[in-house]
Amino acid sequence: MTLIFTGLAEAAVNFKGGQISSSSGSLKTEKPAERPDLIFTLSDFDSSHLNLKLSKFDAIRFERRIGIGAPLDRASQWIGLTRRQAIEKTISELENHSDNFKMPLWFSEMTPVSFMEDGLRRERHSCGLKTFRHSLEGAWAKEIIETSTPQFERLALFWLDHFSVAFDTYNQTHSFANHLKIIRENSSGNALEFLEASFYDPGMIVYLNNEQSTVQNPNENLAREFLELFSLGEGAYSENDIKNLAKAISGHGINYVTEQFQIFNSKVTKGDFSAFGEKYSNIEEFMELISKHPSFGEFFARKFYVEYVELNEPSKEDLAYMVTAFKESGFEIKALLKATLSLKKFWDEKNKLSLVKSPIDLLFGTIRTLGTAGNAGTNFLWAVDASEDFGQSLFNPPNIAGWPVGKEWLSGQSLEKRLTKLPKYFSKMHVATTTVEKMRQSEDKRALRAAKFSQKYQQNLKEFFSSGSKEQFLAETMVINWIPEDFATREYGDINVAFYNVSFMGKKWDGITVRFGTDVNSKKKQEWKNINRLGFNQGSSHPPAISNYNDGWVSDWDGHRGWETSFPRGPHEKFRKKKKQEQLLMKRLLQSMQIPLENLSSFNALMTNKDAQKWLRDRLNEVGLDEINTHNGKQPPVKIFSLLKSPNSSKIKKERFNCSLMRTGESLAGTFVRSSEKLTENFNHKEFVSTETSANLSQLLLPALNVKLENEEALSLLGHEGYQLK
Repeated sequence: MTLIFTGLAEAAVNFKGGQISSSSGSLKTEKPAERPDLIFTLSDFDSSHLNLKLSKFDAIRFERRIGIGAPLDRASQWIGLTRRQAIEKTISELENHSDNFKMPLWFSEMTPVSFMEDGLRRERHSCGLKTFRHSLEGAWAKEIIETSTPQFERLALFWLDHFSVAFDTYNQTHSFANHLKIIRENSSGNALEFLEASFYDPGMIVYLNNEQSTVQNPNENLAREFLELFSLGEGAYSENDIKNLAKAISGHGINYVTEQFQIFNSKVTKGDFSAFGEKYSNIEEFMELISKHPSFGEFFARKFYVEYVELNEPSKEDLAYMVTAFKESGFEIKALLKATLSLKKFWDEKNKLSLVKSPIDLLFGTIRTLGTAGNAGTNFLWAVDASEDFGQSLFNPPNIAGWPVGKEWLSGQSLEKRLTKLPKYFSKMHVATTTVEKMRQSEDKRALRAAKFSQKYQQNLKEFFSSGSKEQFLAETMVINWIPEDFATREYGDINVAFYNVSFMGKKWDGITVRFGTDVNSKKKQEWKNINRLGFNQGSSHPPAISNYNDGWVSDWDGHRGWETSFPRGPHEKFRKKKKQEQLLMKRLLQSMQIPLENLSSFNALMTNKDAQKWLRDRLNEVGLDEINTHNGKQPPVKIFSLLKSPNSSKIKKERFNCSLMRTGESLAGTFVRSSEKLTENFNHKEFVSTETSANLSQLLLPALNVKLENEEALSLLGHEGYQLK
C-alpha cells in the first residue's frame, strides 16, 4: 500500500553507520572498563593561583573568553578582583540569570504548515518559511547583543552546536523553534536533564529521522548520535548499545500537524533493554545507567577545555579534576564551567591568543565591544548574514557534528576574507542621527502595515467562524497535497487532502489530513477491497480525526497506525462502527471536495486530472450536498475561508490564505530588524581613557599588543590577524 505523508522529505544529511537494526529482542552488552584516570581528589587541587588579582589586561582577556566581546562596562568589573572572585561572580551571575529570549508570536499563535507543504509547493504558494528562520535569528541575535550575562549566551551557542540541528533541512518552523527552546532552557542547568530532553526534542527527532522508526526497523540515527556526539564520545559504547537504544526510543515521533513530540504506541518496542551490561526498561532508567558510566563526563570536559582553555589536549590531571568536579555536582553545567575556569592553564600567560574566534564571536563580539551596529545604523541582522558568509550559519550547521573548531575557521580563504571585510563593516563609527531616525521611521511604517494586515485578516477569520453553525464544517483553507497522474489505473489511487484550522460540532482542529481514493485496481483479493475508500493516518491530524485506530493497520514505512473504510459505500463500511459525530465528520470531509471541483483554477493537480474529477463527482452524488438550516437561512454543509489562489466562485469569501509572518503582525522590517535597545546610541570615543584601571579602545580590541592608538586608528586592529584570536 502506498502511503503519502506531507512535509517530510528524505534526509538531506548523511549519518554514519547503519540506518536500521534488528528488533529481535535485546542484544547483549558489556560492562565498560573502569576509568581510574578520571578520578581526582578535589581537596588535592592546588587553587593558590586563584588568589592573584586581575590586571586590566587580565580582565579584558577573561571577559573575551567567558563571554562575547569585551564591552568596557563588562571588562572593567573584573579589574582588581582575584581570579577566585571573578569566577565566583561569573557563576553567581549565571545562577541569577533570567533568560529574556522571546519566541516570535508565530510560535504560539500560528499552526505550522509543513503538513500541507506538498500542496503549497504545487500551487506555488509561498509562506516565506525562510523569514521564520530569520525572525528566530533576529531574536537570538538580539539576546547576544543586549545580554548582561554573556557567559550564558556563550553556553547557549556551545550547546546549540553540541545538539546540532539544521533549520533548512526540513523547514519545520515549530519543531526547530522547540529545539531552540530546549537549548536555552537547559544551557546552564543539569547535563543529564539536558541529554534526556534530546529524546523528546521534535527538532532532533525530525533531523535524525526517528519519526520513521518502527518496531521492525528501528532507526539508529538518534541513538547513535546520542552516544557518539551528545553524551559519551567514540569508543565508550558498543554497536549493541546503539541498537538497543534505537529500540527503546522507536516510539518517539512527532505529530505532523503541530510538529510537537508524540509517542506512538504502535511504534513502541515492548520489553527490557540492555546498555553497558545492565538492564533498563525506559529512558529514565537508561539515563541512570549513563550517569554511572565510568567515562561519562569526559566527553563534556574535553569539549569545554577546547571551548574555554586551548585547542590542545588537557593534561591527565586537569581532565580528571574537571570530570570529578562535574560528577560530584550531579553533573551541573555551571560546576563544569567553574572547574574549567579554575584551571591554572586557563590563566597561563603562555596561553594567550590560543583560541580562534568563531564568526559569530568575531562579529557580535565586535558589535558588543564597540557598542554600535556598525555601518548599518539601526540594523544588526547583517551580522547574522556576515557570520554565514564567514562560514557559520547560526541555525544551519553543516552537519550533525556541528560547526568547525579552532583553526578550521581560518582555513582556505577564510582568514583573508575576515581581515578584508570586517573593518569595512565598521568603517563608519558614527551614523548621522537624522539617517538613523529615517531608518527607524521606515521600519516602523512597515511594522505598522504588518500589524494592520494581521488585525484585518484575523478579524475576518473570526467573523467567518462565528457566522457558521455547529453542523457546518468550517476550515480556514484546504489544499490537495497529492493526486497521482495515473489515478484511474493506479493500484491505489489516493487523493491526499489537508485542512488547516478547522471547526466542526463544537470541536477545533489545528489541521486534518485525509485520504480519499479507490483500490479497485489493487491486486488484493476481491473480498478485501474497499473499492471506494476514506482513510486517516495517526499523527496526521491534531487532535486525532478519529478517537480509535485500534481496528486499523500498522504502516511498514513509519510504524504509525492507519485506518480506512469503504466510503461512502462499499463492502467494508467500518465507519458505521464509529461515533455518530465521527461519521458526520467523514461525510463533511468528502463534501468539502465540492470546493476544489467548483474552483479548479485554485487546485492545479485536480484541474489536470479528469479521472479524479469524475471519481469525486460520483462520490459526491452518492453522499449528497444537503444544505443546513442556520439562523442565517439554509447554508452549504462546508465553508472554506480562503484558498491559495483567488477563488473563482461567488460562494466563497474571496480571501487568499496567509501563512507568512504578517499573519501575526510580525515583519523582519520591524521588531526583529530594529537595532538592539542597548545600541541606540553610537559609541562615545570619550569614554575610553587609558589608565591602570581602564582601557582604551585599542586595548579592549587587542589587549595582547598593549598599544595606545587613537580611537579612530584603533579600528584598524579589526583587520589584524591577532584580532581573530583570544
